Amino acid sequence: MNLDDVPIVKSDDRRGMLYVVCSVSDGSGNGKLVLRASYGAKLHENVLLGFSLEELADSGLDVVCLAGGFMYVDLAVKGIFIWGQSGNYGREPRGETVKLLREAYPDCEIIVDRSPFVRK
Repeated sequence: MNLDDVPIVKSDDRRGMLYVVCSVSDGSGNGKLVLRASYGAKLHENVLLGFSLEELADSGLDVVCLAGGFMYVDLAVKGIFIWGQSGNYGREPRGETVKLLREAYPDCEIIVDRSPFVRK
């Protein structure tokens, strides 16, 4: 697997998910930001581990988690709501998350709540 094979956003597309924003690089100076979200994850670490251990296993790509938060997806009404932050990974400027989601879901409205809700 190379860097181009890694989707920018991968999500369960269900309501009430944890997400992480990660930097993925190939060790040659090439990299990109990606977002991973999971409905079943209890912690942001679980989302990160699923991504790094399952999706990128044996790829040779490096992953660094930059931030985490919460996401509610309702594709029926074409809306995505993001809020909060990870207690362990913090919150990145929401512009990066919005940019990733707009690329993956161009028909959806992205709503951002800037409340300081933190979950460890």
